[in-house]
Amino acid sequence: MDLSAIKSRLGKYLGSLSQLNKTEGWGPIKSVSTYFDYFGAYVKHGCLIDQYINGKFYTYRNYYRKRIITQRRLDEIIRIANKPDGIHLLENKADFNRHFSKWVKRGWAFSETMTLDDFSALCKTCKYLFVKPLDSYEGKGIERIETPADEESIRGLYDKLKGGRFIIEQELKQHPGMIFGNKSVNTLRINTLLDREGNVHIFKPVLRTGVGDAVVDNYNAGGVEYAVDTETGIITMPGYSQGIMKEIYHPGTDIKMVGYQIPMWKEVIETVTQAARHIPQCRYIGWDVAITPDGIEFIEGNHNPGYVCMEYFGETGWYGKLKKYLSADLHESIRQPSKSIITLPPPKKK
Repeated sequence: MDLSAIKSRLGKYLGSLSQLNKTEGWGPIKSVSTYFDYFGAYVKHGCLIDQYINGKFYTYRNYYRKRIITQRRLDEIIRIANKPDGIHLLENKADFNRHFSKWVKRGWAFSETMTLDDFSALCKTCKYLFVKPLDSYEGKGIERIETPADEESIRGLYDKLKGGRFIIEQELKQHPGMIFGNKSVNTLRINTLLDREGNVHIFKPVLRTGVGDAVVDNYNAGGVEYAVDTETGIITMPGYSQGIMKEIYHPGTDIKMVGYQIPMWKEVIETVTQAARHIPQCRYIGWDVAITPDGIEFIEGNHNPGYVCMEYFGETGWYGKLKKYLSADLHESIRQPSKSIITLPPPKKK
């Protein structure tokens, strides 16, 4: 990184911290200490500026900061738990759909290998298609396209898509209990950690919902995230949106979200448990799960799930809680058990 880039980044950091001081109404002494505190948090804990401000890291005392997943600690967990030779099964959407075909029931095609007959047959199964760049993340680049009505239009769209690297998927029909007045497919982010004994630990599930005409439910695209109780599948607190936990009713609807029961919760837990054991090369995964009238459908799995939904709202301190299951690998020694982690042992051998 050249000097001008360093100066630019430093300027952004200082500007963000200055705005934080103004927002909090801190005086001169406290304001100056904020700058030193942030750079100390970065050096000691690996905390980035967005987490320091929007994740309220500045409000935590040092003993609790040690328990928070930061970017550096996330990188450490991924390095230890996920082997490079298995990552492509999660990162590459075509490889994912093939490897987890048991839970990917929707029609789909890969632009580089599909034939015109393949694409034409897919178009005739639904009104809309989702077109996803092969290696996209956070919902970037995803388009919802109305299915062409005639063979000439199908051929035109086929030729256009054939020139890129896309996954083309049939639009899912959602379970009635997963529809919240928006156009996107609403999903659950379920995090799993497979320990060395074969136990699957499920933690911090979150319902991710789109708003209005958005075609993705991702928080970074303006969606709302709701913390879900791991045991019951019930939403436990207002939704998190635009850096604030405020949404008791889903935006644009009269659907009360606090206390809402996610449908088919038992099946969701059973499915992600099976899937976690289906890819032992990667032990730490964030699953994006849809629910249809016919059952559980996987959208994707993430080998590097972001920590916003883990540490910015709801129950936090997940580094401290997960270290119990990774303590033989990690260099720090904090162990903090949690009742909000479901642990499912491996099946008994017959």
